[in-house]
Amino acid sequence: VSPVFKERINHALELRRSGKVRKIVFTGGQGNRNELTESSAARRYAIQQGVSPGDILVEENSHTTYENLLFAREVAVARGLKRVLIVSDPLHMKRAITMANELQFRAISAATPTSRYVSWRSKAKSLLYESFFYVNHRTLRVEDHVC
Repeated sequence: VSPVFKERINHALELRRSGKVRKIVFTGGQGNRNELTESSAARRYAIQQGVSPGDILVEENSHTTYENLLFAREVAVARGLKRVLIVSDPLHMKRAITMANELQFRAISAATPTSRYVSWRSKAKSLLYESFFYVNHRTLRVEDHVC
């Protein structure tokens, strides 16, 4: 798993260990067909860290943040989960929560306490990326409602 994704997984595992969540839903499809899906890699890592396989749910079809949330919502609803904590990097959280709200997914922010984006350059690059895709997403949603 990537360093940023590993930060998210470790934070989810800490939330599980502290009793703040009962189940973990890992999201993420396959980038390369010769590799595990992101969610399967996260599941494997969590099990290695001592999480019971029965406490881990996965969705393996998403490729975007919106799809992560859409498909995770389907998994959560199917299991009777009514509320979720979204674990993500602090710079990504605004966009993720906005999308969750649009999907009527009862979600609370649980940003990672640390970020792999530590230099000013990497933070600026990530903030620019997130800002661009946030504005793009909001613009597309407004156009969907106008047309």
